[in-house]
Amino acid sequence: MGASADPAAEEGLTQHVNPFIGSQDDGNTYPGASVPFGMVQFSPDNGHMTGYDYTRTSIRGFSMVHLSGVGCGLGGLMPMLPTTGTPSDTRYESYALPYSHDDEEAAPGYYRVGLQAPAGTIDAELAATEHTAIARYTFPSTTEATVLLNPGQSLNTVTDSTTRVVDARTVETAITSRGFCQDTPPFTVHTRTTFDRDIASFGTWVDDERTPARSSPTARAPAPGSPSTRRRTPTSRS
Repeated sequence: MGASADPAAEEGLTQHVNPFIGSQDDGNTYPGASVPFGMVQFSPDNGHMTGYDYTRTSIRGFSMVHLSGVGCGLGGLMPMLPTTGTPSDTRYESYALPYSHDDEEAAPGYYRVGLQAPAGTIDAELAATEHTAIARYTFPSTTEATVLLNPGQSLNTVTDSTTRVVDARTVETAITSRGFCQDTPPFTVHTRTTFDRDIASFGTWVDDERTPARSSPTARAPAPGSPSTRRRTPTSRS
């Protein structure tokens, strides 16, 4: 006699999961995209020490590494933020974008939010695999669709970072970080970001010093002057 199917399994229990639970009052959870035993936890950072707090009203980036339930800063490596135009101030407090919970949603393995950029709303969607993070940004009508990559920022301490624009669609970074509730030996994380269309131009900044924007290198041609030690890279896309 055959066994009947489990109704709960057919229903799909993941539809009942609310990733926002615990993201307020120092519950220290994150609502972003991840998979079981995955290497990345792709989630928004809005100023809380562990990444995300439900009461905050602006997002400064979507970063790669988070832990739920910890009581001190860890991870938050390589935040990226879509925006429009070129920020006039390199401090993340200034270039962070407002958002509303009315235009935000999360499910297991998926996160979406509408960011209020200067030229209009950017629809940002995040997903993850076991080894990679995937983002899709839908921009309003603009000639300056921009993605900021900030390897010098994290939730613990970045002691050194380098950025290299490899070709017209690829940016690589090396980030040395340390600290988890107390000081720890440094460790280095390497990232590779691939865009689905050519970078029209890019510039970099260190602290308050910015370099002029330059045209994107042709495919597989190293960018002049890179890698750039402790340099963060805003990247414009057309």
